[in-house]
Amino acid sequence: WVAKNISADMTDEEKVRAINDFMVAEYRYTFGDKGPCQTQNCPEEKLGKYSVYSTFSLIYGKGGVCDAKAKLFYRLAKKSGLEVLYITGYVNKTTLHAWNMVKVDGEWYHVDNTWNRSTEPGMNEYQYIMVRDYYLKGDASMKKGHHSWKSSKYPTAPNDYPLKNIK
Repeated sequence: WVAKNISADMTDEEKVRAINDFMVAEYRYTFGDKGPCQTQNCPEEKLGKYSVYSTFSLIYGKGGVCDAKAKLFYRLAKKSGLEVLYITGYVNKTTLHAWNMVKVDGEWYHVDNTWNRSTEPGMNEYQYIMVRDYYLKGDASMKKGHHSWKSSKYPTAPNDYPLKNIK
């Protein structure tokens, strides 16, 4: 995918946007073949023969959970020549979550392509609305969006990327 869609003349932001938009359009959030887990002690869910926590569930099953999405974003960004980190933390203080940080124009930003694929009431997991609510955001914006993480483990992202710079 990178060889066909990322070129050396692209800016860092254009590369990040291409990866984010591709992943939002291509990969749904899913708990697997059995649907959402209804108990605390669920076995690891699968999509076909792959764990929903694996990038293989995305590539071969077109779906997975945030962990798989953050791992695939990491791999695509690395292959594109970007500085990228895999982040683990929480949403709403109790739910484990994973997303990424990426360096654009020398500054770190958060990207959560799981949450950039939004839905409205009544939509199923195959339907979505592309948003950029969690695209190149600073720490403060991510915290307002209910994300939390151990900040000492990761670089500071002091600002949101200026949206006016996005074509």
